[in-house]
Amino acid sequence: MSTNRDFDRIASGWLAEGPTELADRVLDAALDEVHLTNQRRRPTVLWRIDTMSTPMRLAAGIAVIAMLGVASIALLNRGPAIGNSPTPTPSASATPRESAPSTPTPRPSPTPIDPTSWTRFTSARHGYSARYPGDWGLTPATAPATLADLTAAVAAVYDHFKTSGPADEILGVSSRVPSGMSEADWIAAYRQPVVDAFGANCFPPPDQWKPVTVDGHAGGLYVGCNYVESTTFVGGRAYVFTLARPLGFPPTASTEDLLRAFLSTVTIDPASADDTPVTP
Repeated sequence: MSTNRDFDRIASGWLAEGPTELADRVLDAALDEVHLTNQRRRPTVLWRIDTMSTPMRLAAGIAVIAMLGVASIALLNRGPAIGNSPTPTPSASATPRESAPSTPTPRPSPTPIDPTSWTRFTSARHGYSARYPGDWGLTPATAPATLADLTAAVAAVYDHFKTSGPADEILGVSSRVPSGMSEADWIAAYRQPVVDAFGANCFPPPDQWKPVTVDGHAGGLYVGCNYVESTTFVGGRAYVFTLARPLGFPPTASTEDLLRAFLSTVTIDPASADDTPVTP
C-alpha cells in the first residue's frame, strides 16, 4: 500500500507541476508515437494493459493521458497547421476609411465693376453723357442717326468706346422715332435686318428682354450672337447702347456686367441732341 501511495503522490505532483511546453523534436516524437500506437500497435497496447497489475495500469494510463495533454497544449501553442490556416480577419486598419463627403469650394463672387473713376464723355450729337474706361479709345459720332442708318449699321453715326486691337467696344447712339411710328413698330423695324441675316436668336424679341433702367427710364436689355444691347425710349428718341464683341466671340456674364456698369453712368438729355444733317 505504501508503494501505491508513493506512486499516487508522485503522479499527482508530476501532473500538478509538470511541464506545459515541449520542444518541437520531443513533440514530434510524441506525435509519432501516438500515431504509431493508434495505427499499428493497438492490439499490443491493449494486451499489455490487460496483463499489467493495477498500479502499473494506473501509471501507464496516467502517462498516456499526460502525453496526449502535453501534445495538445503544444499543438495549440504552435498554431494552426500549414494548409489549414483560417482566413485572416482584416484588421480595422486594413479597412479603407470612408472619406467624408467633400464640401465644394464656393466660387468667389466677381468683383463689382466700379465706374466712378472712368472718364466722362458728353455726346452733343446724341444728347447723353456717360463714363467709359480711361484706357479705352474714343471716336465720337460725326453724323446724326436715322432708323435707316441704324439698320444699315453706319459706323459714322455711333460714338465708339473701344480698346486697342480687335476687342470689345461700346457703341452709343440715339435716333428720333419717325412721326406716327410706335415704339413697338420702331423695334420691329430695327431688329428685322438682323433676324433676316442671322436668325431670331441673334436678336431676341422684346418679350425676352431683361428689364433695365437707364437714368431713371425703363428699358430692355437683350443678348445677341456677339453683343449685349439695351434700348430705352426717352422724349421721342430711341437710345441704344451696345457692347459688341468680335465675330465668333459670344457674350459672357462679364460682358453684360460691363455694359450694365456703363449704363449706370449714363444721363440722358434728349433736348440737347443735334439732328442736323451733315453737309457733304
